[in-house]
Amino acid sequence: AHDAAQTGQSAAIFQQALNAFDELDVLVLNAGQGMLAALEETDGARERALFDLLYHGPVSLIRAALPHMRARGRGHIVVIGAAATLGNYAGFSSYGAAKAAMECACEALHAEVKPFGIRVSVAIPGPFRTGFIGNIEPSKTDVYAASVGRFGTMLERMNGRQRSEEHTSELQSR
Repeated sequence: AHDAAQTGQSAAIFQQALNAFDELDVLVLNAGQGMLAALEETDGARERALFDLLYHGPVSLIRAALPHMRARGRGHIVVIGAAATLGNYAGFSSYGAAKAAMECACEALHAEVKPFGIRVSVAIPGPFRTGFIGNIEPSKTDVYAASVGRFGTMLERMNGRQRSEEHTSELQSR
């Protein structure tokens, strides 16, 4: 595990994995951090950091892995997506946008690498019990209490009551 937002480390991280395992068949990209804020309230630096984690970092790891997968004529890239890409929620504008950018890139990537025997999948697990909700950066003001605050309250009530790991996730194979 490493900080996915640190794109400069991707090639070295990939090389460490190759050194340890000699070959790579599957790359799973599971970076995650939520941010609950209205678009108006979202600080540009926080938003850029979120995009670095949820988009730029995973893309950097994909770039590091593709030459190896192409040379082998096979591989599978699995990205953990988000239900926010299917229909977003008040307060998840930046989070949903970053996840949607990654999903859209994967759609194009699928077409690009299919001739090389490389598969690309996006898994959209929906709500299940992890530390994700408890680690969401909250909204800073009450200006959007009727929309963002309402969604935040729903998340708080849901936290710890989601399905557990035993339940399977929906896998969208692209």
